[in-house]
Amino acid sequence: MIHQDPSGKWAGGVGSTIWDAGIVLARYFEHQVNEGSDCFEDVSILELGSGTGLCGLVLAHLGARITLTDRGMSMDLLKHNVQCSIPYSARLAKNKDNKPPKVKLRELSWGDALYTTTQDSASQISNISSVSSDSKSSRRNGGPNGSTKSCCTVESDVEVDPDRAGVEETFDIVVGSDIVIWPELFQPLIDTLLKVTHADTDVYLSYEERKTQVTEQFFNLLKLSFSYEVIPIEDLHPEYQDQGIKIYHIKRL
Repeated sequence: MIHQDPSGKWAGGVGSTIWDAGIVLARYFEHQVNEGSDCFEDVSILELGSGTGLCGLVLAHLGARITLTDRGMSMDLLKHNVQCSIPYSARLAKNKDNKPPKVKLRELSWGDALYTTTQDSASQISNISSVSSDSKSSRRNGGPNGSTKSCCTVESDVEVDPDRAGVEETFDIVVGSDIVIWPELFQPLIDTLLKVTHADTDVYLSYEERKTQVTEQFFNLLKLSFSYEVIPIEDLHPEYQDQGIKIYHIKRL
């Protein structure tokens, strides 16, 4: 269960709702597992521009160790969705299996890639829509609407690290959905990708085509440091695909 904030009371802006490209990307990963792949088990994954956290939380349920990131204004809603979606034991830094936590939550600014302290979630939750990630109405309507009731009680156990001053690690996989929107952030986004990837990192970005000129501007910058290809539509989830939404598989040069 993923909550949205269409009123903007918590997150505001584009991070407060589920976007079609996020559903297509999440369902693509799920489809890979359903087809017999175990490629996400214990894999380290970074999600950029997590928003509601839909895609990253799906990957956590598929076995990945996921780090969710976004701007500070999205942190409360994102933290709430982590608490509602991931079992308490899997969120602990030291759990009974002595494994790293399934989910970490960080505030991340693109470009300098600095992690900063996040604030605790509010003690009460209101005006947040409760939605299921398989609601087909979200595929073409910018996100479904749902109940305003909360599904869980807020705890303060999502791992945050207020002393961490930078990204020292790279990840096996980096994902992002509908984050190629603002031309002024294209270079900071690419700079961040360079900092959090290594030669074998797989990057998956889903994107809903809106302005071809803007898309070309991003990929002209990207190709200076990365190669990329569009994943064939026949490889996507058969029920969650659209001609206007593409998933790009990206690798460092």
